[in-house]
Amino acid sequence: MNRFRTPRNRNVAFLARCTALLLAAFGLAASFTGSLFGQAFARPDGSVPVPIDWSSKHVVFTGDYTPEKAVKTWNEPRAYAQWLLHGNAPEDSGILRRLPTPRSRRRSRGPMKKDWAISLGAGGVAQGMSPAKFSFDVNATPSCTADFVVFPINASTGNTRPNVVGTFTGQPTSGQTMSITITPTGGTAVTLILTASSTTNTGLNFAVSTTLATDAANLAAAINRNLGSTALDRIAAVASGATVTVYALTPGNRVTLTTANTLTNFSWGTVTVGTTGSQANIVAFNDLYSGSGTSLCNLSNPEFMFSYASGVGPVASSPGLSLSGTKITYVENDPNIGAILHVLMFGSGSTEYGTSASCASNNNGGATLPTCATNPVVPGSTSGSTATDFMLPLGLVAANATTGVAGVADSFSSPFTDYANDTTYVGDNNGFLYAITPTFNGTPAYAGGNFPVHVSPSPASLNPTGITATTTTVTVTVTNSLSIGELVTIAGVTANTGNGCTAADVAAINGTQAVIATGLSGTQFEFNATIPSATTGAGCTTTGATMIPGSNFLSAPVVDVGDTGNIFVGDSSSNLYELTPAGATAATALALGVNGGTNQGAINGGIRDGAIVDSTNGVGYVVTACNPNTTGEADTGIAGNAGLVQFKFTSNTLTAVAFAGLDTGANQSCTTAGFPNYAATPDERYFALGIGSATAANNGEIIGATSGTGGQQFKELQFVSSTLQTTPPNNDKPQTGTGASPISPLTEFFNSQVFTVTRVTASTTVVTVTANNTLAANDLVTLSGVAPNLANNCTAADIAAINGGIQTVASATATNFTFNATIPTATTGTGCTVTGATATGGPDYLFIGVNANPSAVYSLLLPNSLLVASGNPPSNAVTNTADAVGGTSGIIVDNDSTAGQASSIYFGTLATSATVCGNTAAFCAVKLTQSGLQ
Repeated sequence: MNRFRTPRNRNVAFLARCTALLLAAFGLAASFTGSLFGQAFARPDGSVPVPIDWSSKHVVFTGDYTPEKAVKTWNEPRAYAQWLLHGNAPEDSGILRRLPTPRSRRRSRGPMKKDWAISLGAGGVAQGMSPAKFSFDVNATPSCTADFVVFPINASTGNTRPNVVGTFTGQPTSGQTMSITITPTGGTAVTLILTASSTTNTGLNFAVSTTLATDAANLAAAINRNLGSTALDRIAAVASGATVTVYALTPGNRVTLTTANTLTNFSWGTVTVGTTGSQANIVAFNDLYSGSGTSLCNLSNPEFMFSYASGVGPVASSPGLSLSGTKITYVENDPNIGAILHVLMFGSGSTEYGTSASCASNNNGGATLPTCATNPVVPGSTSGSTATDFMLPLGLVAANATTGVAGVADSFSSPFTDYANDTTYVGDNNGFLYAITPTFNGTPAYAGGNFPVHVSPSPASLNPTGITATTTTVTVTVTNSLSIGELVTIAGVTANTGNGCTAADVAAINGTQAVIATGLSGTQFEFNATIPSATTGAGCTTTGATMIPGSNFLSAPVVDVGDTGNIFVGDSSSNLYELTPAGATAATALALGVNGGTNQGAINGGIRDGAIVDSTNGVGYVVTACNPNTTGEADTGIAGNAGLVQFKFTSNTLTAVAFAGLDTGANQSCTTAGFPNYAATPDERYFALGIGSATAANNGEIIGATSGTGGQQFKELQFVSSTLQTTPPNNDKPQTGTGASPISPLTEFFNSQVFTVTRVTASTTVVTVTANNTLAANDLVTLSGVAPNLANNCTAADIAAINGGIQTVASATATNFTFNATIPTATTGTGCTVTGATATGGPDYLFIGVNANPSAVYSLLLPNSLLVASGNPPSNAVTNTADAVGGTSGIIVDNDSTAGQASSIYFGTLATSATVCGNTAAFCAVKLTQSGLQ
């Protein structure tokens, strides 16, 4: 029987029984133990579905559970994803161990070959974001029809939304009405009637006054709080001055708007009909296990499950998946409305991926490269589509009329779903955190209460000392700690015709802008604008001018789903926040940036990626982006570059524990402001051993990466008594590549299998295991079920050193392997008793994509490839440079399977290619198979 060993040699089955006893003590066992411990997620037929998305690697569960945490973990799908990818599923989880098939053979360490690459058209997966993978049943052979992968596309669809503009010319009379009717083609017309009021500004009433802009804002707010009850009849409104623009959220020409009005001093303009574009922004494939050679699905290419032009704007962040695998969450950035959260229930059949000649029939049948991404369907609206695309505008609707801001996008905050409470959290670039509940199990709705929370409020106003401009770029001189993507509002800049700064220039400069670059030492920043005439000399007049940093962009929120339920989110000024599920402040925020309240870590660059939250140990980790202030990290306590911060937390405390430099050492200083750095990743030893031992060698490690002048460097950091050690073993770490370049998020994957043990013998220093295996030197392995045999001098003390602990393979052949250990007594004869004994293990991989120098996907083996002398490249890195055009998005690894093309690496390219995924230049969705994963 398989057991999940913990650092204290306990197992989750034991903890489950303990928790059942605790529940029984309160009279709850009869109601709860079946659902908590009886196969957990398994369906009635025993199949276990597992979604894997960006969030799967942002929550960590190590072996040292308390009974209370075991209960929460048992119902958390991200724990199942970890158990699947780490081969350490508890015995009652419903996930079965995969035994090697008879045809398993010696595992080679390379290469990574392309199985397929499919055109995504004019956009790809955004930098740092990831596809999402759904496995229908992890206990069966991977499914060609039911397993799928979703790719978000960072490109506008070409759709437009039907819209109409209403204009106030004076104060309407209280009691008068206006109406909007939305009619889907073939659907039911829905009419919204709103009434002007001199006293009420709630429900279907909107307050009117002598101020036209206030009337417009109140009318827009009334429309936005009465969106409609179904996906096709929802509308949103944007106020601007005395006008209100009303949009049908469903784009294209199959939804129409009509208006009526009895309001005096108000009129509707002509309705602008929506149009349909030709670029998808969210697609999915099945028949994944296809490609060259003998593939499981016996096809050359995958098939589109759907190709949707969902809304108007690009999808710039990562999607999330429902437990059922039937719904998807993602954020569209509409240029007029702003960030819109979609909860999509996709349909099936050819009506969901288009019927054009380049996509229909055999062109989406696996034989040829399909081009459905440029022939998309509007979900739920295109004729025949059975999808339901429920849209929830964020900034306009969930915020009130005072704080709602039209056009505020979500660049980096991927939605995170707390499955136990069916609540999704997501942030925007204006510092607001939103909550949607229910998400998947009912009609999606705004949570209300404290939400949305203005997590990162506006910092104090600053006074610029210089503003100059080319015709496309404005440079502002002001002491600041801004980061790329942050919003700023500039006011009070005036013309200086002697320096070529005209009134038209000033009109383009004053207003809300988005930072595109920051200067050295935090003294300048830049933004793009259309400037009628370039300035000269000192530029515009700044006397009395102000620059107000906008509420910072938020990283993706991460919920401590295994314990407190609290939400952790970072911002672009390197602040880290902890909030309760109700949206209240749980603890004082950590000001980690150089301008923070304590300068504790002296880091800068903003927190771009979501935190890593270790529920078991009550700690977490965040990484800051590159901001080139000095040549080192946190050495002076004044200013620094990219850093890895460990924090610890409880339900109401948040404390910084340790600050580790990621760009220290020769040729490692980051030089390009805004190079994003992504979350660190624990290795397999971290998951299996935890971090609580007072001896570093008995704990796992965490790996961070960043980019500097000499290439990309990796830092493997250890722990002592749960505290991060800020200096890596052997000091410096290896570098890949030849120069500075953005990198992808890190993806760790433990390729574990179970092997039947037929013999175990030992000297006092080396254990030899006989088993038909595919292990190699430096792989990790754990033995279980080995028993004493006193006749062969195999004692209980020997067994304690052989069983249960994680070991590193010293040498291996196809029929045996060895590992080093301290054995009290050397065995004789046939050694220990091995009836029912197994060996579980394999290589621990680290995957990373690099944008340049060269563009490549790297595969490294952990931990040994990182334990090398200063500056030496990893000796056992496997690369693919042919298919990682322009670098890669985040990487998803799915199965641990020996079936053809069924253990795979998925990513999107960051540049177009005319060869990787067809004959037309396009961004590509790519699937690789590494021979070592088979």
